Amino acid sequence: MREAGGTYKVEMIDNQFEILVPNIEEPEEINHEQTEQVGEARLSYLEEMKPEMLEGMMMRNEVMEHLLAIQQEVEEYQEKFNLE
Repeated sequence: MREAGGTYKVEMIDNQFEILVPNIEEPEEINHEQTEQVGEARLSYLEEMKPEMLEGMMMRNEVMEHLLAIQQEVEEYQEKFNLE
């Protein structure tokens, strides 16, 4: 967990034992209003073909950033080559 940048908190069990519990944030919500056709297609691909990758990105709150970056990259490509 520390290698992935995580932190821990100490919790007591039965007032006798201290254990380290990872501080885990809830996975991020995907805002479908922000994603367009390309972002939704990438999300579908990740869900169907790369579920472990998607889960990891969700736990690190990187999904929306990734989907929007892919979307932006395609838009720039389309503009560059006048493909719209």
